[in-house]
Amino acid sequence: MKIKHFFSKFIVIGSLTLPFFLSSCGQFFNFTSTKPRPSLDEDNHKYSGDYFLNLLDKHYEENNVKRATFSPLNYFYSSQKENKDSNVAQNRSRNYFLGNKNSIDIYTLEEFQKKIVEKSKEITKEANIDRFVSADSIKKEFEEKFLNGRTIEETLKNNNILIMEHFGEKSLLSSRHYYFDDKVDRYINMTPFRADDIHYNRYTNLGIVPVFNPYFTVVLYPKDRKIYFHYDFKKADEETLVTKTRKIYHDLEKRYLLPNYLKNKAFYDIFDEIKSIQKKNKIQFFKLKQPYDKVAEKLDSWANNFFENKHAIIKNLEEFKDKIINRISKLVSSLKIDENEFINDFETKIFKGEKLENIFKNSNIFIYETWEKFAYGSPQSYYLNSDNKSTTVQFEKIIITNEENNNIFLEPISHSDYSFNAFSRFFPSSKFNKLAFQILVVPKEKNIVFNKNINRLKTLESVIKNYLPK
Repeated sequence: MKIKHFFSKFIVIGSLTLPFFLSSCGQFFNFTSTKPRPSLDEDNHKYSGDYFLNLLDKHYEENNVKRATFSPLNYFYSSQKENKDSNVAQNRSRNYFLGNKNSIDIYTLEEFQKKIVEKSKEITKEANIDRFVSADSIKKEFEEKFLNGRTIEETLKNNNILIMEHFGEKSLLSSRHYYFDDKVDRYINMTPFRADDIHYNRYTNLGIVPVFNPYFTVVLYPKDRKIYFHYDFKKADEETLVTKTRKIYHDLEKRYLLPNYLKNKAFYDIFDEIKSIQKKNKIQFFKLKQPYDKVAEKLDSWANNFFENKHAIIKNLEEFKDKIINRISKLVSSLKIDENEFINDFETKIFKGEKLENIFKNSNIFIYETWEKFAYGSPQSYYLNSDNKSTTVQFEKIIITNEENNNIFLEPISHSDYSFNAFSRFFPSSKFNKLAFQILVVPKEKNIVFNKNINRLKTLESVIKNYLPK
């Protein structure tokens, strides 16, 4: 099933109060349609859900907003289902990862330590995986995903951090979004709303089990300002909801003037193209064979990587030996590595037996360190379930987003960072993260520009321009 079809399948209206709550579970579908007003219903085709998501991505970029999965948050919800907590999907007053409500403000390092790091360690301990998830790893993941790699200490010098927790939303269009009004004096005005209210055609009492998509929305705001929530949509009737939501749509459309080709493509469309893009770019996948794969047990996918900054450019055979073979030896000193055997295995799997000496005459090798971290399934099988045959495992991948002059622009892309529909696997008895590498051969005269910070909209534009049919 195409990713886009998956997201467009489930549209639901929900409450607009904070904290948000989940729809109760009942029959799979129980359609009760309100009678649409002809004038509004006939205008539905004028409003693109994909385009709205793209406009909102631009809006979030402008207002220092990040949305992403967070491993401890995934562990939190996975653990509740694993422990057969039947209330997780029904109990509107349940506890959240963030406590007894779904949003908090972080003002100090001590608060971050207590509410995020210590809470995460508590969850991983309950899941019996705490020996694999360090405090440094938790902190680093948050910094990379929500702070553009800046440290929490540096960020909190001039900013506060608003964290909002999401879970069980049926689609990215029907999930809670935020509109930032013009800043007034010392206040930042935010209006919560659901983007699918642009379409005047509501179905109520949809008894669909929530999709497993826990993620955070994180907002950075200056310490001399306060955030004020406008609940203009709270008690609005359906006609008013549609009118107000379309007003936001038109305001963002006028403000950002995004190109027309973004009206029928959203960032989840990228995943229909990843396989063909990697094939076109000749990006290959390499896993260490036994016993060298034991090196993963000495590493951490966030705080202690195989390569510095998770990637390396190898320019000759000596660098290959130093950055890969010697690195493995240092991490697992008990391993006896046969250099010739290791190199031959790499040459066979990546270059069909061609010698590295020949490759390095005209080319360098870019290697990106990637980790098995997320599993995916259908909406009905979103929780961890060892008997679930539909669940698969994927590694983060890299793609070339642009080539300009002598520069090749690369960036990582993972399913969860774009769809939020993912959860972390549990292997309590062994190391649950598995290490692998993405390999790209680059002409020596080319310069690699690697961007690790995700920008969904820019990536989507690059993919459309460079890979999709015109």
